[in-house]
Amino acid sequence: MKKYIYCFFAFSLQLSFLSAQVINYTKLDSGVTLIHVEEKGSGTVSASLFVRGGNSGESAQESGITWLMLKLLLKGTGKYNAEQIALETELLGASITSGCSNDYSEISLTVLAKNFTPAFQIFADVINNPVFPEKEFETEKRKLLATIMSKNDSIFDTSLDLFYETIYRGHPYGMPVTGYYASVSSLTVAQAADRYNKMFRKDDMIISVAGDIEFAKLKETVEKFFPGVKQVPAEEYSNAGSGLLYAQGESFAEKKIFKGKFGQSFIFSGFLAPCAGERVYPAIKLINAIYGGGMGSRLFEQLREKYGFVYEASSFYPTRISSSVFAVYAGTSKENIESVESAIKDTLKNISPISEQELLAGKEFLKGTYLMDHRTQYKRAWYLGMWEAVGLGYGYDTTYIKDIDNVTPYEIHRVIGAYFDISKLVTIIVE
Repeated sequence: MKKYIYCFFAFSLQLSFLSAQVINYTKLDSGVTLIHVEEKGSGTVSASLFVRGGNSGESAQESGITWLMLKLLLKGTGKYNAEQIALETELLGASITSGCSNDYSEISLTVLAKNFTPAFQIFADVINNPVFPEKEFETEKRKLLATIMSKNDSIFDTSLDLFYETIYRGHPYGMPVTGYYASVSSLTVAQAADRYNKMFRKDDMIISVAGDIEFAKLKETVEKFFPGVKQVPAEEYSNAGSGLLYAQGESFAEKKIFKGKFGQSFIFSGFLAPCAGERVYPAIKLINAIYGGGMGSRLFEQLREKYGFVYEASSFYPTRISSSVFAVYAGTSKENIESVESAIKDTLKNISPISEQELLAGKEFLKGTYLMDHRTQYKRAWYLGMWEAVGLGYGYDTTYIKDIDNVTPYEIHRVIGAYFDISKLVTIIVE
């Protein structure tokens, strides 16, 4: 009991902190969006630069180029080579990382507050002046190919990639952010440089900062080191993942079975779902928490606790600018896969009604996990930038909690009726 009281108290403190924080927001003359929240006395600063556009702007032939390009940013500029970047940041007590998702790319800096300016200078140089050395490109390419090959040893990764390919039917969301072995093998350093030049536009850049630095000093520093970020005409670059994939009513049913090298089987089932900008987004997040969010969820209780069918079971509803998915997955023995598939269909078919008790528990679970994910300074900066990058605005970091609280039983019932249609279920099985 003391544990639950402590957790509730911790969540309450975190929620109060989010509600009380003063967020500064401005659009700089360079076109860069700057978001800031000061955390006095922390002694550290975390900054994340988001660029609207991830792998969803890639063609199948260039799949993986965004991931590879972002890794290369840290491997040489006009001023520093890869070794110097690593050494200088280490001496400053800093770290710089990069990565991408379907809808955005990110470069992040974490540093001691007293060393923020020199570290941010390196951070800005990495972003503004990469040189894409051929030798480093080949090294990073080999690393990425090894990463892709290693995914073949994971039944979860293999199944997830096959599920996305099947449900998204040629849309860029169906491609893994790391690319395919065949596509990455043929990529060139010129393609990486071209991808950078098209993506890194001033109006698509968001810098979100949390930490022990005043806004005036931060703004001055950013304006100094981001005076003229590269820009290309808008018509030269488009995000292929923007807009809805297709109307929800045009969704489809499909089942595919793949032979694997694994000693067990894995199943993914799901259907297309609304994007983050849709009004029903919070309700579906809540349904996902109730249905498949954790060991107390309906799915886990049915498949593992009641029948003992699976060793792993969950569901997810990712935040997407374009059409998302509501997906269910489970790992089981080969002899139980048909029973698990049937049980998943039954749980989805009978997902309604949801009781008041389940609704309340789901809200507490969802809010708790969200707030716990804000424990680090990096994630507090990250959420502000991420919500801005996906189009909901930095303020959604606090609005999200309110939206979850405001979901009603009637809305849950209406959303289930509108979107949870098992006749349009897409299923892949790896056996």
